[in-house]
Order: sequence, then C-alpha cells, then structure tokens
Amino acid sequence: MSVTPYLALNHLLSTKKFMGMGADNIAKQAVNGAQKSAPQFGLKMIKQPSNATYANASVGFISQRRMLRDTTPGSLKTTGDPLHVGIVGKGYLMVQAQTPQGEQVFFTRNGSLKVDPNTRQLSTILGDPVLDEGQQPIQLPENLDPEKLSISPQGQILLDGELLATLGHVRFTKEGEQQMLEIDGGYFKTDLVPLPPIDDEGKRLVTIQHRALENPNTSTLTEMNEFMQHKGQHEMMTGIVSEHYKQLATNLGRMVDIK
Repeated sequence: MSVTPYLALNHLLSTKKFMGMGADNIAKQAVNGAQKSAPQFGLKMIKQPSNATYANASVGFISQRRMLRDTTPGSLKTTGDPLHVGIVGKGYLMVQAQTPQGEQVFFTRNGSLKVDPNTRQLSTILGDPVLDEGQQPIQLPENLDPEKLSISPQGQILLDGELLATLGHVRFTKEGEQQMLEIDGGYFKTDLVPLPPIDDEGKRLVTIQHRALENPNTSTLTEMNEFMQHKGQHEMMTGIVSEHYKQLATNLGRMVDIK
C-alpha cells in the first residue's frame, strides 16, 4: 500500500487552509491597521503498518496547530484628517460595542474615527464609542470644529489647549495578542486584562500619531502571489489524489470481472 496518495491528500487539505486564509487577508486590505493571519502547521510522524510499501517506517503528515497573526505594525500614512489617529507600537484603542450578550469592550488598531451626530461621542467608523483611560465613552462638545482638536502622542485630546479626555490605548503580551479573537471590522476580542502603554520602568511602548492612519501590514500583491502559489500546489495534489482513485476504481473493476 502506497502512502503517496495519503500524503497528497494531507497536502491538499493544508493548501486549502492557506488559500482560505489568503482570501481573508486580501479582503482585509480595505481595513486600516489590518494584520495578516496564517495557519501554523506541525509535523506529525505516523508509523506505517507492516503491509505498507515502507513497512514500519515513520511518515510525516502535516497537521494544523493554530492560527497565527502577524502583529508587526503597518506603515503610517499622513491624512491630515483631525479625526484620524495612527498607533505607533503594538497597541490598541478600546471600543465599546453592543452584542447579544450586552455591551462589551473590544480592541482595534483602526484609527479612522468620527463624531456621532446624535450622542456627540467619539466613535469608530462603524459607529461604536471609543473609550477613554477609564473605559468610558468620550463625550465631545456641541458645535465642535474638529480642526481645532489636537491629540498628543500620549493620547490626550485637546481643544484649544484644554484637555477633554485621553484616548484609552493599551497593549498585550506577545502571547496575549495571539490569543485575541479577530472579528469583523478590524475588532479583536479577549478576556485578558490589557496592559498600560507604559512598561514597569516607565518607558512608553505605545504612542498616538495624530492625523494619520495605519496601512495593513501586508499588500494585495503579496497575498495574491502567495494565493496563486498555494492554488497551483492545490491543483497538483488534486490531480494526484484523483489519479489514485481512478486507479482504485480500475482495479476494483478488474476484480469484479474475475469473479
């Protein structure tokens, strides 16, 4: 019994995973601060039975361990918009969104903000309130001219030099970031307690750049090239598996004729 078709089928499934993730990464290009994801695979050694072509030998099969996110920050682009903020470092803004379970806090790197015309709250592009350091919605004055706003690297929102609020920006450990669940709109969900933007030695690890937005940390061209590579491998493995089953059908037909 040959293990070749089984290895091909195993590789077929892994390339399908990569293709699906590649399609997701391409779709993310429309979201500011989006981060690339990719499945992480490991090698699982399986000992072959005594009647196999390579009897009692160990053959390596690929198995998915988990999904990894590339948390490398994307480049920043200056927009000049007073309601745009770019995050410098591996940090996140805090957002309050309504869910079937009630209001919950989410995290995002998408700094494209707006003023809600009804509540006068600073909101994400999806309309969810952005939170301050105390995890409260940021209320802005009536008849606000956004051009008069300034936002410091520390996240302080100033109007004509007067402090209105401080953007709630936080960070997580490297492993903590990988545990975050990515949902629609560039939001992330986690039960972990966020860390402040300053470390134990007082060094600021996360800052805010006003009138700027973060680009996705991958490009459409890169993702399309990788997608096509995996697609080519997928088609090749499909051919191998298909030929194997055709051969099985032929052999089965011969056995029926003999009987």
